[in-house]
Amino acid sequence: MERDLIAIGMITKVHGTEGEVLVHPYTDELPSLLELNQVYLKGEEGRKVEVLQIRNDRRGVLLKLRGVEERETAQKMVGKTLGVERKDLPPLPSEIYFTFEVIGLKVVTESGENLGEIADVLKFPAQDVYLVKDGVKETLIPAIDTIVKKIDLEDRKMVISPMEGLF
Repeated sequence: MERDLIAIGMITKVHGTEGEVLVHPYTDELPSLLELNQVYLKGEEGRKVEVLQIRNDRRGVLLKLRGVEERETAQKMVGKTLGVERKDLPPLPSEIYFTFEVIGLKVVTESGENLGEIADVLKFPAQDVYLVKDGVKETLIPAIDTIVKKIDLEDRKMVISPMEGLF
């Protein structure tokens, strides 16, 4: 996105007749998104828009944005990605990370063996799973404490203790 913005979701449809929009969030941390008071629209030179109202919905997050008063205006926003500046992201609980923070982390074993980099984070009901790529080889690593021993964002690495048969 423009201006080094972090993509947080996409407007998927219009809700009602007053210009409210439904957003599909790119994070499971909905409580943190419910604290936002401004967002940026991708594709409009990163235009900043004030959030007048935000609430959780079973399908995502409903937003009422300043300047979007009717359904027709909101309809033009469908498909647009919303972003925030990193400094505006609400803090997450300890040991919880945004997906964009872990993508690209080097994955190593406790003994120092390089296993590749995190290419994606797959969301499953039981837990997240890290997709680790080393060239053409792909490995799925469950995001559980018995395997993932340390995530170090500063050093850009994740240390794991692989269970038998994982590799």
